[in-house]
Amino acid sequence: VIRLQNIGDGFFRDEKAFISQDHFAKLPKYEIFAGDLVIAALGENPPRSCIIPDFVGLAIVKADCIRYKVSPHVLNSYVNIVLNSEPTKRRTSAMLHGMGRPRLNLSEIKSIVLPLPPLAEQAQIVAEVEAKLSEIAKMEEVIEHSLRRAELERQSILREAFAGRLVEQNPEDEPASVLLERIREECRKRAELEKERRKGERAMRKQEFVYKSVEAKLYHKLAEARAPMEPGELFRQAGFKIDTEMDEPEPAEQFFTGVDHLAGAGAIAEERPDDRTVLLRTTDLPEEQVQALLESAEQRVADQNPQPGQADLWNQ
Repeated sequence: VIRLQNIGDGFFRDEKAFISQDHFAKLPKYEIFAGDLVIAALGENPPRSCIIPDFVGLAIVKADCIRYKVSPHVLNSYVNIVLNSEPTKRRTSAMLHGMGRPRLNLSEIKSIVLPLPPLAEQAQIVAEVEAKLSEIAKMEEVIEHSLRRAELERQSILREAFAGRLVEQNPEDEPASVLLERIREECRKRAELEKERRKGERAMRKQEFVYKSVEAKLYHKLAEARAPMEPGELFRQAGFKIDTEMDEPEPAEQFFTGVDHLAGAGAIAEERPDDRTVLLRTTDLPEEQVQALLESAEQRVADQNPQPGQADLWNQ
């Protein structure tokens, strides 16, 4: 399944998710092939796009992933480069909408204006860009090699130091074996103290009220922060994690549904300090209205999951 997570800024991210062959056979109109261009209509930094690589095999596109078939007179690779270019992103920024997560609908994507040179010039542009990207990849490889080499040299120096071969040794100095043993003992004591501290924190958390609804979790995390937060940070602070399972609603969908509910009720608002940054904050909505909103969300969850056991409560 090709999802939003697979679409990088001009490149394909190999993050796998699967459906059964039977399910695949029921969705022929969503099938996508190697070499096709796919555009992300939702998420960070739109319009992102990438080209499906040959190794993907049988696949379908999920919601908000737009399969785009270009004219024979246009190169897929050229369109991919232009869609992910900074000028195109600046021009389309005024079209973006959606609370916390920028979105483009299909008609807006179709209205994006792209420069279209002759086919030969498109091929030349693609070749130039790919050559530059190849140079960047080689530079990154050299940097990575240098970092690994530096780490090996660092370890070698430390081994020489602990063996006493870097400087002339004083016979009256404490042996390295004694020093290492003392360090190990101090580390062991610190680990035991940290273990006790975490045990105490877990005990305190279990005594606190556990919010079950997404809306309550998000609102209270924003209120506790006392400052605007980026959606990604709020996602992590509220305890959400990306899951590739297809049977349940994805955490990202739960998160943005909760954000939309809170924003629609006026409990949170969006700030855009610049074209690229989106922040979420609580509003001045009266406390009694906020309380009623969150109690309604909590009751909805309780109605869907009546009388949870104590183990369920503590594992939230």
